[in-house]
Amino acid sequence: MLSLNEVSRGITGAWLLAKGKREAMAVFDVSLGGFWRSFAAVFLILPIYVATMFAQRAVLISDTPLTVDTFPDNAFFIGNTIGLFLDWLAFPIVTALLARPLGFADRYVPFMVARNWTSVLAIIPYSVPILLYSLGIISAELTTLFTLVAIFAVLYYRFMATRISLDANVSLAVGLVVLDLVLSLLLGEAINRLIGFSG
Repeated sequence: MLSLNEVSRGITGAWLLAKGKREAMAVFDVSLGGFWRSFAAVFLILPIYVATMFAQRAVLISDTPLTVDTFPDNAFFIGNTIGLFLDWLAFPIVTALLARPLGFADRYVPFMVARNWTSVLAIIPYSVPILLYSLGIISAELTTLFTLVAIFAVLYYRFMATRISLDANVSLAVGLVVLDLVLSLLLGEAINRLIGFSG
């Protein structure tokens, strides 16, 4: 279980990484215990993720033939929640297998600690556009624009965090960020197909 002090340190480190500060890595607990506890940061993400799911549900009901009565609530909420946890674990497992061949095994633990804590901040830009659209505050066109801006901002954030936490060159950092994105997209598509929201 995460303590308030550890949450504070994790969020502070994540914010410093967003500002490109190398001293961020001194803020995180990069011990083996800190590594395992950093995975509990997913529970900080979960409330925002659930709110986003409700917003997506509202949008799907308004933009498709689905109604409140015909919407597959169980499949949608359970499937997407499972998807979140699968996504949370897939990248660490894949990168653990790649760490030695790619030469960053000695930095894997601080890298994953940084990745887990930065995810707490990274979900916010992704969530805001769909939440605003579901509330009728912005148009579909602005939602698309803001979502694209959020994607590029988060990808750059991930790139900076990866470079700093791994002390990596540009090509390795870009490769790992792309790998993380591709895994998320593949898992998202698989979940959407499973619950019937994929074309």
